[in-house]
Amino acid sequence: MKSISKKVGLNVLMLFAMLAWGGSWTSAKIIAEYAAPEVLVFWRFFFNSYFFNSSFGVYENKSFH
Repeated sequence: MKSISKKVGLNVLMLFAMLAWGGSWTSAKIIAEYAAPEVLVFWRFFFNSYFFNSSFGVYENKSFH
């Protein structure tokens, strides 16, 4: 039963990370007229790398087999 909750937790975290990645494209389109593209790319990768790393950091040193 515990392995099922691990898989569900990982799926929820990955869903959140994917939504953050996809949402960054649409938000970049909206705010593109207010900031330089280089600045937007930096913030996009900064925040999304945080979300991806935090989602994998929860399961650090644990097996998914």
